Amino acid sequence: MQPTPRTDTALTQRKRDRDNVVVGSLWMVGLTLVLFWLPLLNGLIGGLVGGYRVGSVGRALTAAILPAVVVALGLWLLLAAFNLGGWGLLAGLGAGLLIVVADLGIFLGAAVGGAWAQAKARRSATV
Repeated sequence: MQPTPRTDTALTQRKRDRDNVVVGSLWMVGLTLVLFWLPLLNGLIGGLVGGYRVGSVGRALTAAILPAVVVALGLWLLLAAFNLGGWGLLAGLGAGLLIVVADLGIFLGAAVGGAWAQAKARRSATV
C-alpha cells in the first residue's frame, strides 16, 4: 500500500511565505552590499531582485523594511543589556529611520519587482 501524498496545510504555506520574505530580504541586502560601487543603483537592483523573488508587492515591501526593524531591535536589545534601555530605544529608532530613508531605492525596486512577479504569475495563470 502506497502512502498518500500530504498536501500543504495553511500553516506550512504561511511558513513558506515567511521564509520567502526572509530570503528576499537577504537577497536585497546581499546584492546591495555586493554592488556598493554603484551608489544609486545598488539598492534599486537589490530591491528589484528581492521583490521579484518574494512574489508580491506587499511581501516585497515587508522584506525591504525587515533589515531596518532587525537593526533597530538589535540596537535596543544590545544597549538594554547594559542598562541603557532608553538610549537603546532612541538609537534603534534613529538607526531604523536612517536605514528607511537611505534605502528608498530598495523600496522602489521591491515594489517594482513584486509587481513584476505578480503580473508574470497572473499572465501564466491565464494562459
